[in-house]
This record gives sequence, structure tokens and C-alpha cells, in this order.
Amino acid sequence: MNRPYTKECLLKYIDDVKRKYRFAQDGYEYHFDDEIQPFLLEADALASFIESLPTDRYFNDSTQLKLSKQITELAMACHKKELKPRLYNEKIKFINMWFNYFINKEII
Repeated sequence: MNRPYTKECLLKYIDDVKRKYRFAQDGYEYHFDDEIQPFLLEADALASFIESLPTDRYFNDSTQLKLSKQITELAMACHKKELKPRLYNEKIKFINMWFNYFINKEII
């Protein structure tokens, strides 16, 4: 299994995405090697961890894969000014909903 993730790790990912998206929308241009790539590596590790979680009748295999994909996609997209607010809101809402599910069910 990958490194253990805590409630705080999940909430930090959400906060980091929100902050990076806000800065990108304000015109900040991220440097790939120093700022984007390290965050992508963190998101990949988190996505792998999500894929290792047990599934249940709500958090099924297809939801698990979708969540993993959304985590990695949003980790890249949040650095781009071109990411539309509607798409950003859909992705962050979906991820946040499942993170809250894990926290409330004490899966993490």
C-alpha cells in the first residue's frame, strides 16, 4: 500500500487546488519543473492510494477510477488560467464529496 493518507492530507489537497486555481485565474503563471510537476507527483500518489481503498456499494469500482482520474486531471488543470469555472467547480465538488464520504465513514 502507498503512504497512508489522513483527513488532513485530503483537505490539504483540496485547499492546494483551490489556492492554485485562484492564483492561475489571477494571472499567475506556474513554472512546470518547480511548481506543477511536484504537485502532479503528489496527486498521482493520492490517486494511487484512492485506487487501493476498498470499494462498497456506493464507492464502487467505476467511481473509484473516476475519482482517481479527476484527482490527477484537476491537479494539472488548476494551474491553467484557461480552466473554466464551471468545469473546475464540477471537478472540485465531485472530489470533495468523496473525500467527505471517506472522512465521515472513517475510511480515512
